Amino acid sequence: MPNIIKELFLDSNQRLFITGDLHGSIDLLEESLKELGFISGQDVLICVGDLCDRGSKSEETLRKFLFDKTGSFYSVRGNHDQMMVDNDWDLQIFNNGEWILDIDNDSRIVYGQLIDQKLPYTLEVNHNGKVYGICHAEVPLEFGSWDDYCDTLQHNKQLQKETLWNREIISCPEWHQKSSLQGVDYVFHGHTPVEDPMIIANRVYIDTGAVFKEGYLTVVEVKDELIFHKFKEKL
Repeated sequence: MPNIIKELFLDSNQRLFITGDLHGSIDLLEESLKELGFISGQDVLICVGDLCDRGSKSEETLRKFLFDKTGSFYSVRGNHDQMMVDNDWDLQIFNNGEWILDIDNDSRIVYGQLIDQKLPYTLEVNHNGKVYGICHAEVPLEFGSWDDYCDTLQHNKQLQKETLWNREIISCPEWHQKSSLQGVDYVFHGHTPVEDPMIIANRVYIDTGAVFKEGYLTVVEVKDELIFHKFKEKL
């Protein structure tokens, strides 16, 4: 059965971080966490999806999250991750997923099965009296509340697809500054690269193109206020 929604309940002494699309940038993530003083086994990091493709260490990045034993590393699935679930290898290779050519078909299938089992479409995090949502692309505008969205997501395959691919809100941010999603304090997204993190109502877009030469990795430290940390590959 696919993993649709996962809930996390964190203790007050656990720090919460949310990072943008990684696309194989595991080395940059590890260096970023060292600078932040991240304590594996206590603190929690959540990725907004797209662990693989484009970057040089897609398999290593996938394994970091799929085989985590510390309880510190979580991710929702992105559209690139879903390509492995669907065994849509031609589409994946077309979208800079050439790394799968270095592993055999059986390994590709196993990774797809593990992604489907372990990476939900959405995560709900309860932390210090607040509720945060995470899904890869967007919560469509037709849903005014997080609960309605999650209830429908459980059984609606079209909504599951939109969760991974939509760009309706981020394409016209000036039109949607009052389009808050009820039932969450913030909902975090990736998918669409932005020059700098963008907040539209209570929707936070944090894919700042870590894998691209001109981009960087955004790691959000979630406290009473959101603290945006910026990390770039050292040349």
